Amino acid sequence: MNLGLLFFAIFAKVGESAYFPDLEQEKAVLQNKDFVAYAGLHGMNLSIHDVVTPDGWILEVWRVRNMEIFDAEVSSPVILGHGFVGTAFDFIWNLRNESAAFILADSGYDVWLPNWRGNHFSDRILDEGRRRKPTAEEYYRSGWQYMAEFDFPSVIEEVLSTTEQSKIYVAGHSMGGTLMSAFLSTNHTFDGQISHFAALTPVLRFGLDTPKTFLAAVLIGPTVVHYLPTFLFRAIFGRQLLAYPDEDTIAYIRSLVCNAVPLVCHLIVAAAVGRDMQTLRFTDSHINKTRVEVYETEQVGGTGPMAALNFADQRLAIIWSALDFSSSYPQTGFTNTGQYGSETPTQYDFAAIEVPISIFYVYNDPFNGPESAQGVIDTLQPTFSKFIEGDSLSHNDVVLATDSRCYIYNDVVATFDNLENERDEAHRTYRSRVEAHLRELPYEDGCVGKSS
Repeated sequence: MNLGLLFFAIFAKVGESAYFPDLEQEKAVLQNKDFVAYAGLHGMNLSIHDVVTPDGWILEVWRVRNMEIFDAEVSSPVILGHGFVGTAFDFIWNLRNESAAFILADSGYDVWLPNWRGNHFSDRILDEGRRRKPTAEEYYRSGWQYMAEFDFPSVIEEVLSTTEQSKIYVAGHSMGGTLMSAFLSTNHTFDGQISHFAALTPVLRFGLDTPKTFLAAVLIGPTVVHYLPTFLFRAIFGRQLLAYPDEDTIAYIRSLVCNAVPLVCHLIVAAAVGRDMQTLRFTDSHINKTRVEVYETEQVGGTGPMAALNFADQRLAIIWSALDFSSSYPQTGFTNTGQYGSETPTQYDFAAIEVPISIFYVYNDPFNGPESAQGVIDTLQPTFSKFIEGDSLSHNDVVLATDSRCYIYNDVVATFDNLENERDEAHRTYRSRVEAHLRELPYEDGCVGKSS
C-alpha cells in the first residue's frame, strides 16, 4: 500500500473519531469520571474550574472550547445553566452535533457549564482553606434562591475575569432559567455585560393549567412541610438527595416506591427522565437508545431538596419570592431578618429583567402549562419567543434530545451570531471564519421539518 495513502487513512480515521467517537471508549472514560477525556473524544477541550461563592460553596465549573476555531480575542463566553437534579454533563451527553455545549463551541463560543450548589459535583464547602461536606444548615441554603444570589454572579465574575471579555451570553434550562431570572430581576450589576439571555423552558409560574400531579405537589407540599417535626425536616432537607445515577440505586428506588405505588412512580419518572421504572428503558422517542449507558452515568446529578421547596412554596403566585423562613419553615432556625435583612422575603418580579431575552417553551411539559407559560411571555416581553410542538418534545428533551438543536439551539446560536455580527469588524470577520469551519464538519442537517 502506498505510504502516503496509509498516513491519509490513519489521519482520516483519527479525524473522524472526533465527530463520531467509539461508544466503548466513551463508556470507558465515563466509568472513570474522566470528563476531560470524554470531551476530547468529541474533539473538544474541557477544563475544570473551582469557583468559590461568598458563602463558601465550591462550584465545579466546566469550560468547553473547540481549540481549532477558538480565538481568545473574539470568542464570546456563554454560560449554560442546568436544571433541577441536573449537571453540566446534560449539555455534552450526546454527539458533537447534538449537544448544546459542543454545538456552541463548534460555533466559536467559549462555553461555561456551572454545576449549581448541591449536585454531586458541587457538594463541598471551603472552610478555612479546607474542603468539607456541607452541614444541614448549609443545605438549607441550597435552594435556587441562593443559586441566584451567590452561584450565578460568582460564575459570571469568574468568566469575565478569566476571559477578559466585555460581553457574555447566558442560557438556562428549567431551574437554570429560574435562578437566572431571579438574579436578573433583582440585581442589575451585570446588565451591561450580558448581551442576551436565552430562557429554555424556564419554570417561572404555576397555574390551574399546570399538569395536575405536579400542581397537587405545589399546592399541598409546603403545608405538609410546615408541620414536619424538626428532626424529620432536618433528615429530608438538611442533606443532598438523588445524587446516585447507578443502576443499583435505580433498582433500589423502584423496590421501595414503584412496587408500593406504581402509578405515582410512573408519573414522576415519566415527567423527569422519560423512562419506564419497571423496565428501566427509555420511552422518549427523542433519546438515542444506543447511548443509554452513556446517559445513565450522569442521568441524575443530585440536589439539595430545598430547591424543590423553593418551587413548591410559590404555589399560584404571579410575583415569586424567596422562602419565608420566619413564618413557614421555623425548623431551619433561620429568620427572614437574618437571611434577607428584612422581615419580608426577597421578591422576584420577573418583569424587572432588563437584559434582552428569548424564551422557549414546549407544549409537552409536566411543569409549565401553556396558559401559564404564555403569561410568562406576556410579562417578560422577550425579543423572541417560541412554543414548540416538536413531535411531543418534552421539558427535559430541550437539553437531552438528539434533535433539540433543530427546535431550540439553531435559533439560540442564530440569535447570538446576529448580535456578534453587530459588534465590530473583528467579530464579523470571526463569524465568517466560524461559518467556514461549520461547513467543513461532516454532519447532515437532519432538521428538515423539525423547526416548530
